[in-house]
Amino acid sequence: GINASNNGDTVLVQSGTYFETLNYYGKEIMVASNYLFSQDTTDIQNAIIDALNQNSVVTFENGETNNSKLIGFTLIHGFGNSDPDTGGGITIQNSSNPYLEWLIITNNISSEKGGGIYINNASPILVNVKILNNNSDQSGGGIYCIYSQNLSIYNSELNYNTGSNGGGLYLTSSNVTIT
Repeated sequence: GINASNNGDTVLVQSGTYFETLNYYGKEIMVASNYLFSQDTTDIQNAIIDALNQNSVVTFENGETNNSKLIGFTLIHGFGNSDPDTGGGITIQNSSNPYLEWLIITNNISSEKGGGIYINNASPILVNVKILNNNSDQSGGGIYCIYSQNLSIYNSELNYNTGSNGGGLYLTSSNVTIT
């Protein structure tokens, strides 16, 4: 759906488990589960993107804006590498600023930084996001954030994440708002 979409489109994903990874390729689109219409949180648990421990589940690396939205999914079994640095659940870098809402990011790992989310030179907005049971061998089991101009986290939860430095949240050279 992402490949066929144009800026301003919505890609609506039905419940199920999808064994794949996503890259927005700079597109200003919304990818959403049935939660978008139902407002039923079980739709978040039933719309699963499983990366099979191959790569980041979702990647934003081409200057995406807040008009690039991901809403209503569970992201599992992502794997982050150290060359280049990527996160397990989500990788956000290169001046990308996506809007992430109603997500469960769980059971992802990174060999280096950002088991749940890796942020480098980016300013995403996270709203109602649960980052649970992720692991990083080094820094930021839940979130690793470096050189972010304005990371914003609202009404979200970071629990049971592990890492050598910053089990829940590891921040350096960043401005962060947590509400």
